[in-house]
Amino acid sequence: MGALDAINGRFGTWTAVTASQGSKPEWKMRSEMRSPAWTTNISEVPTVRA
Repeated sequence: MGALDAINGRFGTWTAVTASQGSKPEWKMRSEMRSPAWTTNISEVPTVRA
């Protein structure tokens, strides 16, 4: 594990993994990063023109 940590520390996360971890990390949305007023302020909603 120390060798994997060293490789990932040098070349980036998920560069080297164990076979039991699979090939892709699970994707999840970062909802906590979204503005709390993303739909409540109508003046901030973009207007689309043709």
